Amino acid sequence: MINEIHPNPNGADKDREWIEIINLGSTNLNLENHQALLNNKTIYAFENTILPPNTPLAITTPPLKNSGGHIVLKNDQNQTIDQITYSKAPSGQSFARIENRFIWTKPSRNQQNPKAQIHQGFLTELIEKIKIPETKNPLILKLIHKEKLQILTFDSNLIKVRILRE
Repeated sequence: MINEIHPNPNGADKDREWIEIINLGSTNLNLENHQALLNNKTIYAFENTILPPNTPLAITTPPLKNSGGHIVLKNDQNQTIDQITYSKAPSGQSFARIENRFIWTKPSRNQQNPKAQIHQGFLTELIEKIKIPETKNPLILKLIHKEKLQILTFDSNLIKVRILRE
């Protein structure tokens, strides 16, 4: 599974761009003859590589497109295992899978990706500014990037939210 991509490092890009994959299975995964493709062109072919469970593996790639692209991971039978499309890459950021969605964040090459964090101050301020009454019914707010924040329940001590993608 594609776990993270780093298409636009700070400074020169040559030999500093990478794709990270992760084995989410429970046994070792033999990656021999697997391929990574960018916009339908093979950019990396795996040879004799065993990936243990829950282990990230970053591979240095030829230059990725800073303006955006489509990355596909194919197995030895040429079947698509995973794929992602990314937009214009901010300098120094990587596009990482965090809680089953991709976001631009600080690179974490060959490490577990960071966990999503709830910024309590932001949500409290948001709720106060729009004067949301305490409720048990879900309330949905539109956010930037075509996402919605669903406020499930909240009171003065606890806010339960879910981010929805359109």
